Amino acid sequence: MRKECLKEGTSNNRIFFIEGNSHTANYIPLFNKTKFAPGDSIYYEHSSKILDFNTIKKIHNLENIYNEVVYVTNIENYNFNNLALIDNSLNKKIKILILSTVPNLNKNINPLKCLIKKIDCKYSIDDDFDKRNLKNYFFKIENFIELDSYNRFLFYNSYEVMCPSDLCYAYNLKEDKLTHRDISHLTIEGSIFLEESFLNFYKENF
Repeated sequence: MRKECLKEGTSNNRIFFIEGNSHTANYIPLFNKTKFAPGDSIYYEHSSKILDFNTIKKIHNLENIYNEVVYVTNIENYNFNNLALIDNSLNKKIKILILSTVPNLNKNINPLKCLIKKIDCKYSIDDDFDKRNLKNYFFKIENFIELDSYNRFLFYNSYEVMCPSDLCYAYNLKEDKLTHRDISHLTIEGSIFLEESFLNFYKENF
């Protein structure tokens, strides 16, 4: 593993092996900021296609070092087939954490311009749900996890944390908070906004 991509814990208790594209990278500031148990390590590997032969071998070798290996990636509505790929490629002892899609903005919203102009930038999740068929997206993921006989799949739904109501802010002038840098990618601030929610999720599941 590349040292610059590894955040080492104080022991070999657990490692979160994070792999994926820029949508997975949405969560890297969150993982860096979250206060995991001292014995937990974090490793990130940027990849447009997950789980090639060398990566699978690398992950399986980690089982000889760490008490628990957790494979982490984001699933979007365009890559559902990755769920089956992950399930079939990794040993059953390896836990799998699926990170949800984040709210996507309408194309006519430019959050950075809103920040510069100091104006509120709002978006509707109804539009996003309709455009990306997200009702089906969440159903498919949750159904896949329910059918997991090994109970090794976990799902962190950041969407409902980012936008718990119909109308939310990509830039909130009053709070001076910018959550998105473009249509589908979070700012560092937007990622870290999930910290409390994710820490509670971590404590409940690990």
